[in-house]
Amino acid sequence: MSPASNAPNGLRWDISRLLKYAPADLIGREAETQLLDAAWAKAQGGEPNRPRVLTFVALGGEGKTSLVAHWAATLAAQDWPGCAAAFAWSFYSQGTRDQSAASSDIFLKEALTFFDDDADKAFAASNVGAFEKGQRLARVVGERKNLLILDGLEPLQYAPTSPTPGELRDQGIAALLKGLAQHNRGLCLVTTRRTLPDLNAFRQTTAPEVVLHRLSRAAGVCLLKTLGVRGTAQEFERLVEDVKGHALTLTLLGGFLHRARLFHAATPYPWTSPQADLAAARKLIEQCGYGRRKEELEDAEAAIPFGSPGDFALY
Repeated sequence: MSPASNAPNGLRWDISRLLKYAPADLIGREAETQLLDAAWAKAQGGEPNRPRVLTFVALGGEGKTSLVAHWAATLAAQDWPGCAAAFAWSFYSQGTRDQSAASSDIFLKEALTFFDDDADKAFAASNVGAFEKGQRLARVVGERKNLLILDGLEPLQYAPTSPTPGELRDQGIAALLKGLAQHNRGLCLVTTRRTLPDLNAFRQTTAPEVVLHRLSRAAGVCLLKTLGVRGTAQEFERLVEDVKGHALTLTLLGGFLHRARLFHAATPYPWTSPQADLAAARKLIEQCGYGRRKEELEDAEAAIPFGSPGDFALY
């Protein structure tokens, strides 16, 4: 684990695994940001009927991680108002869809150690099973107004084709989330591509689940313009709708379009289809070894409708 940062007021925080995914500007997620603000405010106010575990569900590339990372970064910039400690973890397995080896073992050890009690550190290093460690972590985290962020939980869930789709196959995480849904003075945020049936008993009370939908047409156009793409209003809107408002697809395409304008300013970008530009994005991602984006790229490719390519003059 990277060393935890300590503020002058004694606050401990380690969200380094998440901060690198925080965009400078978060576009089109105002409602979800307000939801996060409200959930945190209720936690600080000690309201009894409030979210204790808040889960965001969406396809890869829709912006779950960006949303939570940007919100956490904003909270950090405000010196963590009302927060006793903040800890973030990502369960993405280096961009591979092979989830057979995924487990909570390292996370539970690091999280128990982070929360800085000698007894917890000894317990974290012991041979006690994941279920017991998950229960212990739930008690430790839930005792104070802590912020715990679990990003990309799907490697620890059963696949959609299994007899129990979406259920947690890791007993440590199941014990942790169920424990926090029952008692948590702070807030736990979860992002995943699959719904969490394990928390169904708390879905309408302390563990709500929010489906993150596509970007609106206006937000998609704003994102493209922020990325430096130029074109007519009709061209912008057509591109956004062709990729169904998929945030990652628009970001990838917008980046390629912008770079084409920078390096070939006198020549229109010879772009013929979303598929062609995503192929270029895939090549770049594979060459750079940025494995975490490969799964999201596959989802972006799946979101593109097949058919005749559009005739865009964006550049």
